[in-house]
Amino acid sequence: MKILLINKSLYPKGGDAISTITTGNLLSSKGHKVIFWGMTHPLNPEYTYKDYFISYIDFNNPGSAKKQLRMAVNMLYSFEAKRNIEKLIEIERSDIVHLNNFAHQISPSILHVFKKYRIPSVMTMRDYKLICLTSSMLLHGKPCERCKNGRFYQCLIDCSNNIAN
Repeated sequence: MKILLINKSLYPKGGDAISTITTGNLLSSKGHKVIFWGMTHPLNPEYTYKDYFISYIDFNNPGSAKKQLRMAVNMLYSFEAKRNIEKLIEIERSDIVHLNNFAHQISPSILHVFKKYRIPSVMTMRDYKLICLTSSMLLHGKPCERCKNGRFYQCLIDCSNNIAN
């Protein structure tokens, strides 16, 4: 089976990257073809399709106001990520995609490509960033599902009610 593993970082930076790399190595050892994809970084090992990775984004050193605005827009929708992953899919069409930590630097823009090419995708959710604007799924310390079914505006209503009170 050909498996595309996606994570923003592809060197042992944190738990998500270590888990992605370890999963890829385990799958490879079982005879699967694993393709890694994420951000460029000097600490990345040599990956076959590194030329299709997205540019490195450093939120700790954001730079000018213009660069910060571009980073904010790319968090929501990255045309670079969508373009690059589509080029890779055209070369190496995987049987399945396993998404890990991709929310900020890569963005959900890549999901459209997998849908277009009808590639099944699974995601390991290490937090709730993609489904809860507060990332916690808590409201006043209790479980909250008010944003369920795409009603993400609920978070803004709840936040504005808290400010008013």
